[in-house]
Amino acid sequence: MKNIFYNYQFDFPDGDKKEFFIDFDQHSMCSKLPDGHQYPDWAQLEFHQCANCPLTSEDYLYCPLAVNLVPIIYWCKDLASYDEVDVTITSAEREVRAHTSLQRAVSSLLGLLMSSSSCPKMKFLRPLARFHLPLATHEETIFRAVSATFLKNYFEMNKNSDKDPLNELKLQYSELQELNRFIADRIRSAIKRDAAVNAIVLLDLLSKSVSYSIDDSLKQIRYLFEHDDKTEVA
Repeated sequence: MKNIFYNYQFDFPDGDKKEFFIDFDQHSMCSKLPDGHQYPDWAQLEFHQCANCPLTSEDYLYCPLAVNLVPIIYWCKDLASYDEVDVTITSAEREVRAHTSLQRAVSSLLGLLMSSSSCPKMKFLRPLARFHLPLATHEETIFRAVSATFLKNYFEMNKNSDKDPLNELKLQYSELQELNRFIADRIRSAIKRDAAVNAIVLLDLLSKSVSYSIDDSLKQIRYLFEHDDKTEVA
């Protein structure tokens, strides 16, 4: 299996540049942490620990999701969300470029880092992290999340055929909203300006829109599967 990675490069109008390389463990599909990294107090498990967190401080000193965010939070703590940036996202398969706000670009990167962390609540998003879609829109997120859920249900069909996959997805995104709230509290303790927190807020709005509007959103993209096979004649 080929190496799985995503490289985010930020290019600012003043010539400043920053890169983040995210490498994946091919067995767990979790992103690899840098070796020997020192983690701040706000990354400790009990610091604004999520109310629905299944982990205990007896087994974990640090929050496995928070430690994934440390490098990017250190970098953007003094940056403003409205700053404009050219972002280039490179993977083994393709390269994506966009001129956008720092908030949107950082939100995309944070989404990748969070969903590829070893946090148990993020496990359902690891397939999406593996096939990361940079700067995804609401419609794209709905399509990917629901498709991945039904694919997972297909593989588990023989084990638990009575489970409603959409109800499970709504519950998982509901828990994700709670997680986003606690992660934002952590980040506020580590930054001076608003880029990272606003990026989390953007992610939270996306997770809310997914959980609250799955049924309506599916109706909006239903046309993609309602094809008329008749050939039009000019």
